[in-house]
Amino acid sequence: MAKVWITDLWVKDAVALMPDRSKVRISPAATELRILKALPDHFRTVRYGRGSP
Repeated sequence: MAKVWITDLWVKDAVALMPDRSKVRISPAATELRILKALPDHFRTVRYGRGSP
């Protein structure tokens, strides 16, 4: 069986800077992904909204 990877071109992980200067990647919650129109800007890519969902 072939393996397939799907790359989401609309949504990305956000990067948060912690007080100790370390960086943490934050993924959008499932509830945020259900309604893409309400997705915060820090999770949107440059290609957000182009093409078919």
